[in-house]
Amino acid sequence: MVPVLGRNGVVALGLAMNAGAFLYYTTLGTELTYLTLVPAMVIGGIGIGFAFTVNNDNVLAAAPRERAGAAAAARGSRWRAR
Repeated sequence: MVPVLGRNGVVALGLAMNAGAFLYYTTLGTELTYLTLVPAMVIGGIGIGFAFTVNNDNVLAAAPRERAGAAAAARGSRWRAR
């Protein structure tokens, strides 16, 4: 998708998909089944996958070539800090 939409386009699409999932959640009442949640969960999950994956790539792409190792380490340490 990145060659077609570009990095920022894929991130925007992913965030829009996640926003759409949350919008769908607001329409649900308290009496619901798992099957009514599945569409929003799938769309939101794919959207977050698009946004997070490409944003990680954006971090490395924005770093100067001589600092790419430091950028990768900073990105990796953020995940380990949890």
